[in-house]
Amino acid sequence: MMERDATRTVIVDDFHLADSADQHRMLDAARDGRFGRVVLVTQQIDPALHALYKVRDSMQVISAENLAFSLGEVAELLACESGGSHDQAYTVHTATGGQPMLTRMLLNDQGVRAEHIVGEWLAHIVPAAVRSVVLRWSLAPLMDESLATRLTPGIEATEALDMVEQWGMGKSDPEGVFAFHPTVLTAARRIASREVSAREQEELRRTSLAWLFTHPSHSQHITSDLFRWYYPEVPYSATGHPPRDAMQLNIAPAVELLPSNTLPADHKAKTMRAILQSVDELVPSVEVLAIVRQSVDHLLMLPPERDREAAVYRELAILSLLWSAKRYGECAARRDVLLRAARELDPHLASGVWPATYSGLLSSSVASTLTCDMTGAEALLLAQGADHDPRRRARRRIQHAFILAMRGEVSRARHLLDAESVDRTGAAEWDVRLAVTQAAILLESGTAHDALRVLQGVEPDLARSPDWPYALIVTARSHLAIDPILGAVELSRLMAQHGTRPMTPELEDLLRSALADLAAASGDVVRARKLLNEGSQLRIAQRLTAARLGLAHGDRSAASDLERLLEDDDLWPRLQAQAYLLLSVYRYRAGNEVYAADALKSALAIADGHGIRLIQSLVPKSDLAAIAQGAGLALPQNVNQTNPMESALSAVTLTQRESVLLHHLATPIRLRDIADEEFVSLNTVKSQAASVYRKLGAKSREAAVREALRRGLLKP
Repeated sequence: MMERDATRTVIVDDFHLADSADQHRMLDAARDGRFGRVVLVTQQIDPALHALYKVRDSMQVISAENLAFSLGEVAELLACESGGSHDQAYTVHTATGGQPMLTRMLLNDQGVRAEHIVGEWLAHIVPAAVRSVVLRWSLAPLMDESLATRLTPGIEATEALDMVEQWGMGKSDPEGVFAFHPTVLTAARRIASREVSAREQEELRRTSLAWLFTHPSHSQHITSDLFRWYYPEVPYSATGHPPRDAMQLNIAPAVELLPSNTLPADHKAKTMRAILQSVDELVPSVEVLAIVRQSVDHLLMLPPERDREAAVYRELAILSLLWSAKRYGECAARRDVLLRAARELDPHLASGVWPATYSGLLSSSVASTLTCDMTGAEALLLAQGADHDPRRRARRRIQHAFILAMRGEVSRARHLLDAESVDRTGAAEWDVRLAVTQAAILLESGTAHDALRVLQGVEPDLARSPDWPYALIVTARSHLAIDPILGAVELSRLMAQHGTRPMTPELEDLLRSALADLAAASGDVVRARKLLNEGSQLRIAQRLTAARLGLAHGDRSAASDLERLLEDDDLWPRLQAQAYLLLSVYRYRAGNEVYAADALKSALAIADGHGIRLIQSLVPKSDLAAIAQGAGLALPQNVNQTNPMESALSAVTLTQRESVLLHHLATPIRLRDIADEEFVSLNTVKSQAASVYRKLGAKSREAAVREALRRGLLKP
């Protein structure tokens, strides 16, 4: 025991775990008046020693059943309530080497009162060496050995981590990252804000941000906590929600790490607040757009950076700002600038810039896919080279498989995901991207129901992901293989939820095409045409949809457009196969069976090479079967049990008189009046009407008109 000191309070923690001799020595010291106050923290009172507990008025016993102490007992222990003071020194003896019982007791409760008591505990009982480390570390959200060394130089990091853990203030995960108990963190930060200078706090913050770039595998949680601590006034911080867009937040600290002469301090803070505010905005606010535009214009007007690391941070800052404004097209447009800055870096540079560059290239690749530039997106992945971070490698694999699956290179995408298991990442936008990839692969494998189940599993996360159009596209294609009518209803619901969100014109083309295909397959050709006509211009996917609809009413002009499309070397294999199939039918109906057979062979070769099984979807199967039979080809099994577009796209040939009669049938005029107007007998009109009904598969005048509208033979 210590020397006599009547001004000292001695707290004996885990008293019940000490051996009998030690317990008697502690009690003897209390009885002799060696200390001003003795507090025994014990789980239960030993009846054999019960009489000795009351030897002096200055001795106090705190006990509990199953470690459940009350805040009142703790407050009494620390003399921090009822006008108590801290004029005495404290010493804590721990009877065991494990987590102190006092610590476990303190952290059982939460709330403002608990935080106050924990603060008193940190201020007056925790040893000075531990307290100093805790205050500095509390200014970073998470900790590992490398960051501990940076924040507390001169202290051996491993010993410091062990010391803080032994006091029960937090724990490390299997990857070696230490996190404080939330109550300890809040209390420590409150004390640090008073006792650590503003300059030192700023330096600690920048050190933590640089560490974030070197540890992207923890970036989602780290970034969330960093921003909540350093920007508490941002509305996002009050919501308590996790960050919605890890792609954006992974590179957002680049703004903070810009050289001081790049952005004024007040403008930098305003810019960071705008980035944070955008996290919870499905559509960027006017305020965010204005700040982003101002900041980006300012950065672009600056002279080129001579420092190569600073040049990379500037590009990452611009990328983060454009992403905040949902300007995905502009993000993709700057990929070459970022790539050039990355290639000029010193490959031996040992700093956070390399992991930051990897994250930036990955985000830029994602932005390229949002403009449907899969070739550029893939090039950015190849430029990353070797990456040793496991989570970033997994996201890179997801990104590459996504690119391949969307293009229709299903076999390669499947192999990429099967080669090394890829699980959910915990970041909503990456989980959506993985689900869309898996659904596209399942769909081409002939399991459309499984594809829909995968997509339904991430539907709550669509609001957090810029990939929502791709999710709707694969959903529409899955419903084509099952039930187009039900699918049209489902897609209407999803579009009502997400349709007003920003997307690039290229991605809008794909989505409009998928929705128009689904509408036509469900029998609503009028809506299909309306979806195409509402677009600013018909891009690749919509031109294919227009060609499909053209088959319904004998429009042969699409054949030449299909040939022009096939001259594009960057045409995705999936779209290329569909274009060849459509061209095959067009040429067959034009009487050129040899050309039709060649086009079909090309389509089948593409499908076989890439593992595409939905090759026949939305192309009349009867025509394809006739072409295949004439050329001695075998059509692959289609995912669809029946082709939903077979009746909608099979040509209906009406004579000139039948076409005239069809237009009369769409009016209220009677058959007798039609006969008089056309100078034919009533029986002739009835015979022609029966022929029209038969060709349209209708049993009544009203049904014939509806079917003609559906097929596009009549204009609404």
